[in-house]
This record gives sequence, C-alpha cells and structure tokens, in this order.
Amino acid sequence: MANKKKNKKPATNPARGFATVSVPSKTKELSQEEETLVTPNSEINQGVPSSTRESAPGDDENVPQSTSQKDIRDMTPDELEQHLEQAELQNLVEQNVSKLRGDANRQVVKLHNERRQSRQQADRAIITGLTKQLIDEILMLEVSPVLTEPTRQDSTMNLLESDSPEALIKMWTLQEVLLQLCMPRVHDALKHVSETWYLHGLSTASDYILGLYEAFLWYADNVPPEDLPDYETGEVSAGKKASDNLLETPSLENSEADIHRAQGSPTSAPAEESAEVDTESSTEEDDDENDPDLLTERWLKLQTKHFDLEEADNDNGARSKARKDKIRARIHVIERDILFDQFSAQQKWQPILRDLQIEVRQASKHAKNDLAGVEKQSISELKEVDPLEGDGLLEGMFGHDENDTLQSGDKEDELIQIHDFGKPSGVSPRRVLEDAMADLLERKGIKFKTLLATAHSARLQLDIYWKQKNSVPNERGRECLPVGLLLESPPGVWRFQMQRVATKSIEQSESFLAVSCLFLLVSSGLVSSKSSQRLPKVWRDMLLDLEKQHAELVAKDDVENLKHLRSILQMSQPGRTTTEDSLAHKSTRLARANHSKRHYFERLSPDEARRTWSQKVESAAFNKMKGVRDHLPVYQYKAKILQAFENHQLLIICADTGAGKSTQIPSYILEASLSNGRDYNIFVTQPRRISAISIARRVSAEMGEDQDAVGSPRSLVGYAIRLESKTSPSTRITFATTGVLLRILQEAPELDHIDCLVLDEVHERTMDLDLLFIALKKVQQRRPSLKIVLMSATVDATKFSAYFNHAPVLDIPGRTFPVKVCFLEDAIEEVTSTKGPEEDLPQLENDNIESSDSDEGEPGSEMNDGLEKYSTSTKRVLAHHDYTRIDYNLIVKLVSAIATKPKFLQYSDAILIFMPGIGEIRRLHNLLLTTKTFASKWTIHMLHSSFSTQELEQAFQLPPRGHRKIVIATNIAETGITIPDITAVIDTCKEKIMRFDERRQLSRLTEGFIARASARQRKGRAARVRDGLCFHLVTRHRYETKMSEQTTPEMLRLSLQDPILRVKIWDLGPAEEVLAAAIDPPTGKNIRRAMSKLQDVGAIDSAERLTLLGRILAKLPLDVALGKMAVLGVILQCLDAVISIIASFSIKSIFMESTQNGVSSRATFAQGDSDFLTTYNAYLGWKRASIAGTGYQFCRRFHLSQLQLQQLEEQKTQLYINLVDAGLMVLDTAQTAELHRARNFKAASPNFEPPPRYNTFSNDAVISAVIAMALYPKILKREGQGYRNVFSNQQLQVAPTSINRNANKPPAWLCYLEASQSKNGRLNAFHSSRVSQGMLVLLLGEADVKMFSGVVEVDHGRIRLSFRKWRETLALLRLRSQLQRIIHASLTKLDSSALQIADQKWLDLAAIVLDGNPQS
Repeated sequence: MANKKKNKKPATNPARGFATVSVPSKTKELSQEEETLVTPNSEINQGVPSSTRESAPGDDENVPQSTSQKDIRDMTPDELEQHLEQAELQNLVEQNVSKLRGDANRQVVKLHNERRQSRQQADRAIITGLTKQLIDEILMLEVSPVLTEPTRQDSTMNLLESDSPEALIKMWTLQEVLLQLCMPRVHDALKHVSETWYLHGLSTASDYILGLYEAFLWYADNVPPEDLPDYETGEVSAGKKASDNLLETPSLENSEADIHRAQGSPTSAPAEESAEVDTESSTEEDDDENDPDLLTERWLKLQTKHFDLEEADNDNGARSKARKDKIRARIHVIERDILFDQFSAQQKWQPILRDLQIEVRQASKHAKNDLAGVEKQSISELKEVDPLEGDGLLEGMFGHDENDTLQSGDKEDELIQIHDFGKPSGVSPRRVLEDAMADLLERKGIKFKTLLATAHSARLQLDIYWKQKNSVPNERGRECLPVGLLLESPPGVWRFQMQRVATKSIEQSESFLAVSCLFLLVSSGLVSSKSSQRLPKVWRDMLLDLEKQHAELVAKDDVENLKHLRSILQMSQPGRTTTEDSLAHKSTRLARANHSKRHYFERLSPDEARRTWSQKVESAAFNKMKGVRDHLPVYQYKAKILQAFENHQLLIICADTGAGKSTQIPSYILEASLSNGRDYNIFVTQPRRISAISIARRVSAEMGEDQDAVGSPRSLVGYAIRLESKTSPSTRITFATTGVLLRILQEAPELDHIDCLVLDEVHERTMDLDLLFIALKKVQQRRPSLKIVLMSATVDATKFSAYFNHAPVLDIPGRTFPVKVCFLEDAIEEVTSTKGPEEDLPQLENDNIESSDSDEGEPGSEMNDGLEKYSTSTKRVLAHHDYTRIDYNLIVKLVSAIATKPKFLQYSDAILIFMPGIGEIRRLHNLLLTTKTFASKWTIHMLHSSFSTQELEQAFQLPPRGHRKIVIATNIAETGITIPDITAVIDTCKEKIMRFDERRQLSRLTEGFIARASARQRKGRAARVRDGLCFHLVTRHRYETKMSEQTTPEMLRLSLQDPILRVKIWDLGPAEEVLAAAIDPPTGKNIRRAMSKLQDVGAIDSAERLTLLGRILAKLPLDVALGKMAVLGVILQCLDAVISIIASFSIKSIFMESTQNGVSSRATFAQGDSDFLTTYNAYLGWKRASIAGTGYQFCRRFHLSQLQLQQLEEQKTQLYINLVDAGLMVLDTAQTAELHRARNFKAASPNFEPPPRYNTFSNDAVISAVIAMALYPKILKREGQGYRNVFSNQQLQVAPTSINRNANKPPAWLCYLEASQSKNGRLNAFHSSRVSQGMLVLLLGEADVKMFSGVVEVDHGRIRLSFRKWRETLALLRLRSQLQRIIHASLTKLDSSALQIADQKWLDLAAIVLDGNPQS
C-alpha cells in the first residue's frame, strides 16, 4: 500500500528543500527503469532479484499476503514454521553479524599480511623431482583417511547439529572470508567443508577460522590454477572479479536464446512475446513437472520475461500488470518447490541480470538523443517544496508516487529531481572524502567534472582512480545509491554521474557526490565509518539514511543466506548415525581390560604348601646337599636373617664374597614360608643373565632336584632372562635379570603376584637398579605386605639404609682363601726374563676407544719412592709405560710366567683374565692360541654377554684331566657368577662403560679404570676353593691414590633420556620430581636438558606425555636419536645402512687419520655429501673385500682400521638382536637361527643379513632422510661461508674431518650429530649430512602448510620454503600426510611383515621427491 501523506511541517530552514517538475504529494516506489539501473547484490543467496524486490503501489492486492503481515493465529502450520525460522535467523543475524564480519575481515587481513611477509622471508623451493607429472600422480592416488593437521576437533564434534547456531555462524564466517578473498565456487567449497566436518572433523589450527584450511585444500585440488589467487601477486587472473567468483555457471540448454532475445530489445518487449509466456511455461511444466534439473532453467526464463515486462511497461496497464503478477506467482511456485536449488539459480541469474541492465543503460542513452537537451526544461515549471514535507529529508530522493510524476510532451523526457541542501557549513564532504581515501588513490586522485550547470541547478560527475585495480563496490551499496545517480566501475575507476538528479549549486553537487561515494566506500568496507563523523549534520543525516537502507537490505540477504547455509549443513548429513554403540563397545572393552588380571601361578593351600616342602626335605639328594649348605658362612646367621625378615618390610644384607648369600637366602625364605603352610613367591634379580641361569641351577641342585629340572613342573626354581624363560606354575623362586623385573613392573605396577623381592649385587648401581629403587619406595607405601631384601658384598650400607627409612643392615662375613695381591711393577719384574710371543704386536690398531679418565698423565708420571726394591729394568719399563693402552705383550708373558714358573705352579690350574671388551678378548685369545706355551693341554674360553648361554656354560666346566684352562672375560665374571676352579686372576683394571658427554649431548662407549670395590670383587674370584693369586695391572700408587672407591652410579654418568622414558611408562609422576628422589639424584639442569631432547625426537609431546615412538624407544638400549634412526630404518626399509651407521658410533672411527698421497681416506669413499654415507660406503667396500678374502689388504690400501670394522660388524649383530627383542624386526625360524649363529660366531667377522623387505629403499636419498629425521632439529642452513643453526641461531662451521668441509659445491642444508668448540673458539659440526628441501618439507618437524601463501613453515617458521603453484603445495602436503600416516601406522604394527601396496606406492613417490634438490 502507498504511504499516507503526512501533514506539512514548517521548514526550519527555508533555504533547504528540493524542487521537481511537479509537486510530490506522496512518496513513490522506485520506477521500473530506476530499479533496473541498480545492479543487484552479488553476495550469496539473495531472495529475489532487485527488480521485483519492491512492488509498485497498487500491486499488494494481487500478491499473497506475507506471513509477516498475518496474525500468528491465522497462520497455517507451514507458515508458522516459516515465520518462526525467519524470526530465529533474524535474531541470529542481529546478534552476530557485527562480530562475524569483524572476524572475517581480520582473517582476510591476516592472510594477506601473512602471504606478503612469509614469502619475503622464505627460501624459494626448487625440488627438481617434483614435476607436473609427479604432482598429478600424487593427487590422483587414493588417499587413505588421515588427519592433515595434527590438531582436530574432538570426535564428538564430528556429528554436526545442522540446527546449531554455532555451526551456522562458523559456516557464515567462512563464507565471508572466501568472498572477500575473491575465491571461486564458494558454494561448492562450503559444501565440501560441511561434508568433511561431518565425516572427519575440521582442523582447529589457531591461524585459521574453522573450515578455512579444508576449503583451501579443496580449492587447490578442484579449481584450475588460473582461477586462484596468484602466490606472488595475490591477484586472480585477468577478467576474474569477485562478483564472478561465487559459482561457475554451466551452460543451460535453451537459456542462452532467451537471454540474447531479452538483450536484443531491452527497453520494449512486444506484446506478442509477452503473451507467449503463459503458453511456453505451461508446456514446460506439463512435460517435466517433476524434473528438478529443469526447475532452474524455467526459473531463469521466467525472471527474464519478468524483466522484459518491467522495462517495456511504461503505462502500467492492467493487462501488463496482470501478466507480471502471473509470472511472479509462477516464480514463487518454483521457489517453494523442495527440489529447487534457489542458491544455484540466483548465482546463474546474476550475470544474466547484469548483462540485461547494461543493455538497458546503453539503450537509454541512445533514446535521450542529447543529455543536455533534456535539461533545457523551463525553470519556471519548477516549484519549491519544503524538504520536511513527507517522511524525511530524502523522501523524494528515493522514490515518488506515480501520480506525482509530470509527463512532458516528449515520451523520452525524464523526471529530473533537484535538491536544495542549504548553505554550506562545516567541513566540506569533498575534503572528508579526500582525507579518507588518501592512501587508496592513484596519482590522478579524485576528479569532478561538470555535466550541466545553470543558475538554478547543477549536475556533476565524480571519478575515483584507484591504486588497486580490483577494488569492487558492494552491490547492495550500489542499490542504495540515490535515485538518478549512475555508477560505473570499470577496472581501477569508479564513476558517479548525476543523470536524473541535480542540486541547486555546483558546491552542493560536489558534496552530494562525495557523500554518496563515502557511503559506498563504507558499505564496501574500504574505509572506516569514523570518517563520516566530520560531516556537517545535513550530509551526515543523508549518509545515515543511506546506511540504514543498506543495513535493511543486507539483513534480508543475511537471513536468506543463513537459510541456504543451513540447507548445506543438512545435506552433508544424509544418514546421521549415533556413536552410542561404538562408545558402549569401547567402554565394555575397557572394563574387560581393567578387570582382567594376570595370574602368574596358582596359590597353594596351607596343607599343600607344607606337603610340598616335606617332600623336598625327605629326598636323599636334598639331605646330601644340605650338608654342603650348612658349612657356608651364611648358615650361621640363618635364624637371625629370618627373624629380621619377618619383622621388617625391607632388609639390607652385606655379605662378603663366598658367604653364600645369593643361593641360600632365597632358599631360607622359601623354606620358612612353606614349612609354616604359607605359599610364597620369591623373585630374585641378578645383574646378568649368566648369573641368573647359573644360580638358578645351583639352587635347584641344592634342593635335590634333577639336573634339567629347572623351570619344569617338578622344580620349585626357575629363571627368566631376555628371550628365554623357564618357569612353570610350580615355580616359587624365579631368578631373573633386572630388566625382566622392570618389564613386569611396567605391566603390573603393584607386583601383586610377588611376595618377596630379592635384589642382588645392588652395589653396581646400574640405571635400572636406581630406577627400581625409586619405584619400590612407592610400591612399599601401597603394598606393605611386599617384602624386599637388598644384598651385596661391597655396598655402601649406610647410604642404602638411610635411603630406605633406616632399614636394618645385617653384616655376614665371607669364606675366602688368602689371595696374594701383586701390581704392575710386580708383573714387570716377573716377566722380564720370560719369553713371550715371537713377534711384537702391531700398535696401529691398539685400543681405539676413547678414554674417560682425565688423569692419565704422560708415561712415567707414576714413578715414586716405593720402587726401591725393584730392578733397574723394571723402573725403566715403568718410566715409559703408557697407562692408556693395554700391553698385550705383558699379559701374554705374565700368563706364560704363571704357567711355567715353579713358584706360580699351584695357581696355574685355572687363570681368569679380565679385559675391557669383546675386541680385546678376541685379540688376546688369538695371541694366546699362537703362543707355543698354550699350544697343547690348555683350553681357552671367552666369556662375554653377547655369547649364547651354552657357550657361556663351557667356561664353568672343569677341563679334562691333565689340562689347564684360561678364561678371558669382561666384568661379567666380576660378580654374580662363580667359576669354582679359578686360582689366578690377571686384572687389567679396565672396563668399557657408556658415558654421556654433556658437551656433545651424546652417549659414548668409553674405556676407563675400574673402582677399588670392583677390583676387590675381581680379586675374590681367585680364592673360592684354595689360596689364590691376583695381578692388578696398575701400579700400587695408582690403585691406592687415583682409583675411586666406588663405581659412579649410571644415573650420574649416562643420559637421562632412558630413565625419563621409564618414569613416563610407569606413570610415577613428573620426571624431575621422580628422579630427584634417587639415591644419588642428577641435577635439575641435566633432567631438563634430557626432557628437551626427548621432545625434539618426538618421544614426549609438549605436555610431557609419552608418545607412541617414546614407548618404542624405551625398549632400545640406545641414545634416543640413534634409537629413532633405527625405528625409521625399519619403517622406511633401509635397515642395513642405518644399523651400520648406528654401529659406527659404538666404536672409534674406521678411518685412520693419516693421508695417502695427500688425499684423505675419507675422500676416497665420499658419498652423497654425507659423512654417514661415506662411512657406510667404506664399510661396504671392506665387506665385499672380506668376502673375497682380501679384507686386510683392502684396509691397508685405503688406510682403514681392520679391528674397528670387525667390531662394527659385531655391533651390528647385537643391534639386530636388540631390534628383535624390542619387536621391531620380525624373523622366521631360519632367520632367527642365522642371527643366533652370527652372535655366537667366534671368528672375527660374524655376518647376518636382514630379510630383503627391510632394505627395499637402500638409496642415498632415503637413508639421508632417515638420518635427518633422527637428528632433527640439528639443522644447519648455509649463510655466506659458514652455516647457521636454524633453531639456536648459532654460527657453526663444518668440522675439518667432514667431507663437506671443503666441498666444491657445499650443500644448502645440513644435519649433524654433534658440535664441539675448537681451540679458536668456533663451533665445529661433526658427522654432517646433506638435507634436501624435499626432506625439509616431507619429513622434518611439525609443518604448517600455508595454502593461501604457498609457504611451508617448519616448527613455527624456523624453516620456511615458498612454492609457486597451489597444486604443488597441495601435492607435497598430501604426500607428507600420507608418509606420516604410514609411519604412525607402522609404529602401531611393527610386527607386520610388509606394507600395503598403496603404502608402498606412496613411499616410491616420496623417494623421488626426497632427492630432488639442487646443492646450491
């Protein structure tokens, strides 16, 4: 209905007002032509085109009344539902639109700034292997489900609630961002995001609003590159506008003809054509009434017909009006159809409508003949009108009643509105506009051009020249511009023309245009609305009126848009299901797991317990052994021990060597419990597996059991060691290694199945024992019934008693025979006249293990006044003796002296020689075999933890009659085991132990002197059956003054990474707090440093929670970086190379430091710009030569260490055993047997080849990638002549020993193992390897892929690489995500034999990309 005319009000300012060619009495709606001159909004999901948005007066009675105008009681259920939905969405818009658009604007600004800054700071990625063909192949592969971002919403959020306001607002925000970024096919992108949200969840990265990351991925994969913003310029390809970027419009059958027909006659449509509408539409509907594909096409045709009628109908005749009403009704019918996609139809209609409007404007210009002639209307016809008459200041500016229009004599004459805004005051709107656009304009700036100027009116043109050629005005803002003001916006220019509107003066016209432009700038978001505050009131009121109308239109669009977004969310959930069943299944499974407990044995009743022990006591074998047992020193303290055991939860027993504590005390406890009718399970730990086995067999024999009864149902004794366990339900005493107990503690933290825990040889203070002490203190509090006994011969009882709340200590004397102790000076004195080997030993390969002692001193530094009784020759030898080396000549001569000299004859039956390691054992073994003295009637055994149990047991057997024996052992023979016939001991006082280098942050195998406590233990091995002899091969002076009293606990000399992992596995609490509770706690600094290293390798996360990788690394006896390298070698199938490289760090360098013909021996084997690959290449060459029988000649030719290469091979075998133990490598029966043969092989070069499936990718690129992943974040970037650590920003240089030091073309990126400071103060990076850009992108750290910027940032921007194309970035992201999925899946199923075919294909593609990087 037309608005009623308000009473005329007196003008407060007579100068203000407007004049027209007739006096308006009522406000009219926009005329048909005026509406078509307004370009409709391009934003998504307008309700109907603007040409039909407002009906003309008098049309209301022909249009059904809207639900908003009905009384709610008169509404049908459908109308009520529609009304409530409309109200809900309207409320949602009002509450969120301001914040939403602010969030969207901030996201857009952030993205543009991020692209500009990150690309400036990034290195240009040049990956030669990433060709277009490879990119297509990567993107065509079927992608397994994977989280492309590490952080995603909780799975409970995946099931979207389509009615949720939060979901709608998030989707609306995403839509706003995509529109502002000028992204194409927004509807399809939103649909994809909605489906992804429902099926998989969305990434929650803080840099992006929800869903934007997935939208960018979809664009890169589904939209042609030319339609996406260019990474360098940020612009879309030429001709692409924001208004075109909503949805690609497919060609419609028959629609083009209708469009061109409408464009051919834009201003007048013949009546015949209009009359055809009904017939055509009716026919189409009859033919395809239920075809949803043709609904949009019919809707477009009807809209075009309606537009033609609007433009042709100047008289508003009854016939024309009826036709328009009928077409509108048909349009409404289609729009109400549930199969009609109104959003898609609107997007297809926008370009058609735009073309029609352009044609209208062009035709209108031709029809006017001469624009100036139109303005030559008689000024006398103009009448002054009070501006306050009617509804407001701008009432006549935005519409007039049809009855107020004065028709000229010429049909082509138009209504010209002339406005009077009064005298100017305040700041000029032109000045406000110029200030607001100061930074946005080109040099031409703002230009006004006079179109017409008379004494009573003026019309101007305003041109705005933009710096940014893609500045596009807001379409809804264009619609709200004053009537008669035409806007054209070719690229880079906005042109405002006062075609059918004028003001009283040029100055008013300038202000009028400036305010109109200012409004459009504000509505388009190009300038701030604060600029309008400087305007004078009359102009500010005009601006507010325009903004109000704009807000109303936008609000309507927003409501319709929310309806469409809701439909997208609803369509993404066609078959919504609930997870209740799966959750219930999971809870049931967890409940079952919680209730299931592991039972290690069945408890005996009191009668059964008594009967079991009585059967043992009654056996003859038991009573026979009882007589032997009763003569042991510990028997005298049996009652005292049992009484203390009964009265205290924890007991400490100090018993000297030979007292019988290890065998008797567990038996006493079991006897007391079973004889009293109490079933008891006793668990005894030993430091070594041979100790556990030998003592178990001894205890079993003392109980009268058969020789092979251990671990069987007829025995009460069993043992459990790595890879071997002999126990049964009848086992009541279990001897095991400390590591086995730690694994049990991991599975059963309360140790429920154990009644008594006996820890033997606690003086050794291994890492496992110290961790066990921490855990047991906590278990004590939770399980008061658990009894604990600590035993040792040389333990610091006072310290242990204080640690365990002043536990009681029992001292038991031992039973040993006298031992004659001699030192180095005595040995030299004895062998001076003894003939040794016929030729001197080569010194070239002597003891290539780093020394851990800082007080070695120069030869002769230990000469003192205590040598007066020794000969001159002895003093001369001591003066030149090198204490850092083992004198093999001296040892062989000393053994020969003991074997041949009459005064040593009583000690020569069995000789035990302590050597530091397996290499030294084998070397001495070979020398003894080549010595004539031991050529016959001597048996020589080697004793090392790497040998098999059967081989170890041979050393305990008595030699044949008339033969004597020599046992060469490491400290494995020091405690826990007894070779009963040993009568002489030669002690080198050396041992090989792992030490953690704090400076280099790496664990190394070092050689050093033992403690005096260990020396006493070794001496005691010679006095078990009769008087003994012991030679300590150190001077008495060193023994008494320089050797420490006790061994340094491992917790103070090893890396804390492994104990922290164990603390996490056992869930004992914060690592720093737990380790601080150790007997000898490490420093907080070392704990924090270890935690940082664990986070670097991915063993724990940022919240210090244990990761899947961390649980696996806890099973490997390796530094975590090397352990990670081994794990990745298994997964990425390059195991032999990786294990060889890891083994090389357990020994000294295989390269001799001298040169040959001026060329370094390393340079001969240089490979892949990597010191690691160079070592592996040299090893392979030696291995091939060894197979051919020329290994020794190969080493001499290329100056390699034969001894170190042999030790490398042995270390490889041990590492393979560790991998099998940890479940990382799966072998069949034959392969397992082959591995055991390699371990037990006594020759110098045992050899085991892993199955071929573990070496599929033995190429330089993949091996280097594994090295880089393991050593990350030790990454160097070349800058100038040196390198910079990208994480610490330290400047480093490559170590002189590296092949990369003087490379002709130094790699741009390197990783390194360790760094140390040289004498000149510079940091040197040792053991470096090239890192390609493919490795940086695909495998290292946590990558943040900025799809909109085309930049990959690794670990918060420490490494940045920029790419040129969206598809290139997407291909690398997809390849990275699949590699991480494969690695993660492999970590969960390391026992699987092979990868899936699809996964193998991903690895094949990755191998191509990894090496695609130039060196410069």
